[in-house]
Amino acid sequence: MPRTEVFLSTKKVIPSIITLIVVAILLAWFGILLRRYPFPAGVYVLGGLFLVLICFGIVQFIRLLWDSKDKASFVVDETGFLDNRSKPPCQLTWAEIRDISTIYINRSQTKVIIIKLNDPERFINKQQTHRKRKWMTTNYKKYGSPLLISPGFLDITADKLYSLMQAHVG
Repeated sequence: MPRTEVFLSTKKVIPSIITLIVVAILLAWFGILLRRYPFPAGVYVLGGLFLVLICFGIVQFIRLLWDSKDKASFVVDETGFLDNRSKPPCQLTWAEIRDISTIYINRSQTKVIIIKLNDPERFINKQQTHRKRKWMTTNYKKYGSPLLISPGFLDITADKLYSLMQAHVG
């Protein structure tokens, strides 16, 4: 099976960036308009924190686009797969993977790929941050695997990515 490189889809990322920018502008505009009325200081603090959070999201999306402009975001080859979207990148060999399946999560009906590992505890423990270990432990308890792959901003559908990966595992 040849090496397959999947890049980030700017058609999917750009609308998210534009939406965040519009929400940030509207929030700032409402904040300026509402200064005329007496509100508790906590309302302005929460609004300011929300604005900072939105700006952080904008920066992260732009960084994601910038980091992936020259390299593939997801690579599948005969040895395994490499997900460059996370820091540090997630790389697994096919020997570490027991099974692959798909599931719809949340009410948004987002289809994700569940990667069942031979030794999930080892994979969780080798994560560098406590937050990642906690996140993967929650995934493991809820879905039976610490690793879920959402092709959300990739230029491929979940079904195509699943069949590409399944060809190596199955």
